[in-house]
Amino acid sequence: MTEKGKVAGAKKRPYGEETRTKILDAAEQIFAERGFASTSTREIGRLAGMDKYAIYYHFKNKESLYRAVIERSFSKITGFIDGVFPQELVSPKELESVFEKILQYMAENSAIMKIMQRESLDCTNEGIAETFQKYFRPLYRKGIRFSEAGKKGGVFKEEMHARQFIISLYTMIMSYYNDGAMIGLLLGEDVLSKRMIRERKSQLAKFVMDNLTPEVSRTG
Repeated sequence: MTEKGKVAGAKKRPYGEETRTKILDAAEQIFAERGFASTSTREIGRLAGMDKYAIYYHFKNKESLYRAVIERSFSKITGFIDGVFPQELVSPKELESVFEKILQYMAENSAIMKIMQRESLDCTNEGIAETFQKYFRPLYRKGIRFSEAGKKGGVFKEEMHARQFIISLYTMIMSYYNDGAMIGLLLGEDVLSKRMIRERKSQLAKFVMDNLTPEVSRTG
């Protein structure tokens, strides 16, 4: 290698996957706190400990960075829910455990929930809408199949409406966090406290159990 080549190699910046992850972590935090319009790439770079060249090496502009944050956030939360939700009906205690894991995950990943709250108001954005559908629609369809199979197998009550059942579960979980600040003002209590999460998981499990046929409910 020539002396010129050595100098060029020494100045080469480390723009690998680890750098990209640090940028996304910092961007997720700041976008969640301030939103897209009030966030600058300079602030993101400062928090990530990177210069602007590192950001623009991985992302074309601030919008493409924001979309990458959205995609990663949606992927994370749907992947987690899909991983912990049972493939078949379980006991009330096991259901409570499932909901507790989901609620705790959301409590520990508040930045993701804040971003989802912001984007729930902007589903007219074509890119955001497509990303939401990409990750949440398969989870929704899986829930529908689970519910319909339960009805056919005599697990769920005949009058249980599968689509409304899944929508209700979604809103009971997501809205609790998306509207958490306002709910907290109403209650005068932190919705993410251990006591509140305990109460919430019990009500979620009860909602599912209330839709079971009497025979299954007694054996559960």
